[in-house]
Amino acid sequence: MDNKFSKIWEEIEKEKCITPDIKEYFGLPNSFDKYGVDYITGTDYQNYDDELKALLRVFISFIKKDDAGDADNKTKVVLIVGQAGIGKSTFISHFTAEVGKIISQKRFVDGKYKTPVGTLGFSAKLLTLDEFLNKLNKDEKRFGLLDDKEKQILFLEDLQELFLEENSKHDYRKEFFERIKKYNNCFIILTTTVTNWSNLIKLSPEIKYNFDEIINLNGLNNEYLLNIYNDRIKPNKFQIPESKVNYIINLVDRNPRLLFFFFNHLFDKVYKDRGINISDEDIEFVKSKLGFNLLLELEHLSKTELYLLNELTAMDKMYPTLIASKTALSRITVTQNLNRLENMGYIIKEKIRKNVFYNLKLAIRNKLERNILVNMDSKQNGGKLDY
Repeated sequence: MDNKFSKIWEEIEKEKCITPDIKEYFGLPNSFDKYGVDYITGTDYQNYDDELKALLRVFISFIKKDDAGDADNKTKVVLIVGQAGIGKSTFISHFTAEVGKIISQKRFVDGKYKTPVGTLGFSAKLLTLDEFLNKLNKDEKRFGLLDDKEKQILFLEDLQELFLEENSKHDYRKEFFERIKKYNNCFIILTTTVTNWSNLIKLSPEIKYNFDEIINLNGLNNEYLLNIYNDRIKPNKFQIPESKVNYIINLVDRNPRLLFFFFNHLFDKVYKDRGINISDEDIEFVKSKLGFNLLLELEHLSKTELYLLNELTAMDKMYPTLIASKTALSRITVTQNLNRLENMGYIIKEKIRKNVFYNLKLAIRNKLERNILVNMDSKQNGGKLDY
């Protein structure tokens, strides 16, 4: 049977609980990652038709030659904004596949378009802005981004920190945009999550003029989440009632990463208990693990606690010193409130070498980011923010 979901989702946190034994116990599809949640596959993106067309329109204008047969060497920059786990990386993979189809068409033989000769991409998720710019400086020299006459595509993902409110004397954002303006023949796609972008566009609306297109991804509807479940998750040896599957799909609120994580933990729980079916108690256990049970309690938090939770949506992992510098709260106040939020179950503390980081539980992050989208002052038009 043809698998509609052939693109790789690379935005998944590195949590591993699905082992070969669990796969065998449930009869999970071969396409289910046997080593855990390192990636999931995406959809055919009929849900994002308008957004994909908008991106392709900019790309085609980038490669099209004029009547004299000359191609403009001006660089074009597109920003893709979306929640964590909503599908930004997979959307880019789907775009890349569409570009491959375009390039293989006859019109390239006719010389109406100039074919890109190279693709460069990396994620800035674990890099500071200084580290990111240093890497970009090395890559632009290595790949000739400043003087190359050939068309190139550049993917720069997870640029959450680029859109943070400035917390240092050095204006890294200004340096970044001044640098890429010097590139020749580059089609640049940037991705970021919604929190920093929504704050920045209010404080500095002129930031939008750095982009040829701004695309907002709002998540997959239930039809496509069900397709993902049927093709990538549905077990062969367990019958999960349709009502339970639909309940979980509604619960994750358009977020495919959260859907995958939910079933990942659900299978792990039932396997450890050697269960013979999926019970309501199993589902409630996973809801608690991912933070769903706390969503209705958000309104009862103090202003400082809720403020810090929203700040944690800005980055994948944040440490107290960075939070304190962003919020003007003291380090002691930040640490005390974070410890309290950890004890209540809203956040997770992680130690990497000597550094302590905090991260939101997935359901909490998804809810807060959805709230940001709902409350954004801009009108939405076909999934694209109308700035």
